[in-house]
Amino acid sequence: MQGFDVDSRGEIFYTQVTDRYKILVSRSMPDRQATEYMTLCFHGHSSNMAVEEAGDERFVWVGNYANRVDDGNYWHEQVVSRIRYNPGSTHYPWNSDENYFIEAGCLNMNPAVDAANDQLAILYTRVDTPGRYCWVVYSLSEAKALPEETVTLQPLSYGGETESYPLRKDVTPEVRVRNLSRLQPLARFSIPTPAIAWQGYEIHDGRMYLMEGTSGNNDGTTGEAYMTVYDFEGRIVQSRTKVRAVSDLKALTEAGITESGYIESEGVKIRRGKLFLGFASQSKKDGNRRRANIFQYELP
Repeated sequence: MQGFDVDSRGEIFYTQVTDRYKILVSRSMPDRQATEYMTLCFHGHSSNMAVEEAGDERFVWVGNYANRVDDGNYWHEQVVSRIRYNPGSTHYPWNSDENYFIEAGCLNMNPAVDAANDQLAILYTRVDTPGRYCWVVYSLSEAKALPEETVTLQPLSYGGETESYPLRKDVTPEVRVRNLSRLQPLARFSIPTPAIAWQGYEIHDGRMYLMEGTSGNNDGTTGEAYMTVYDFEGRIVQSRTKVRAVSDLKALTEAGITESGYIESEGVKIRRGKLFLGFASQSKKDGNRRRANIFQYELP
């Protein structure tokens, strides 16, 4: 699991990276095995995702047009796409007909949506400001109403995993996008790169919730997870706080989550007045398969 979201019916949507180049977007009710999913190829790492509801339809917001790096993984997403959830389908970057772009040099684009407050946020990095993470927030309705225009992305590589798609290097896609630089942002700030890997973020009621985490190393030492909360001016309103449940190996073992200590933070959401924290774990009782866990908290 890399990210998740919960809709108004209580269904959970998960993103999972497989074969390095595929993102599976699955849907299930809590405590049930997912029985359906759609596949996104060459989109990136889905480090953050969001689900938007439109009647009975669901739209997945996720990074897109990523670059294949030397180890075969995909990073450096250059746009954010809004994709209708269609289980059983396989989706390629060029299939997306609703893309959002900030400007050249913005990479690792990861969206969050607060539909109740009409807000779209994007976390990203900039080529010209290494060592910092940038956030920007727009009106969701204004972003969706922008006219389309064509932009040329930075060169990227993709493919090489199957005969159907041999490796293509230094491709410069021309993409139809909604150009967010045409809008006045509701908020914008940047912070230094977190001390450990960021593992998802959320926006809610004028706040940014940032998760950091490590995975543990399967030797009885658990991973660690921390949350910091910012306001839309970039000020810290809740200092970096440890998620203590992740460090309690006895409780994690008794709950059947992990006895080895492997547990990695994977996403944060606020829905229906509850705070949800996602974690991937591994346990012998599951045959060492990865498990998706979501811890639920009351908001203070």
